[in-house]
Amino acid sequence: AVRMDALETQPLYHIVSQLVYATPRSQVSDAWIDGRALLRDGALTTLERDVLLRRARHWRQRIATI
Repeated sequence: AVRMDALETQPLYHIVSQLVYATPRSQVSDAWIDGRALLRDGALTTLERDVLLRRARHWRQRIATI
């Protein structure tokens, strides 16, 4: 779900362009894929933040050695 009435999303002329090019992530509160809620009230529902950060650090270090 995206808040389209917020100041950041104004003026709203073409909703698809607004969603794709100009809507900041802070405006997204909920997201569903294939009928499953992956983001609810701004929180991940199927992934753990700490695990993601650990993996990102691992890959950052690995890429830095290339």
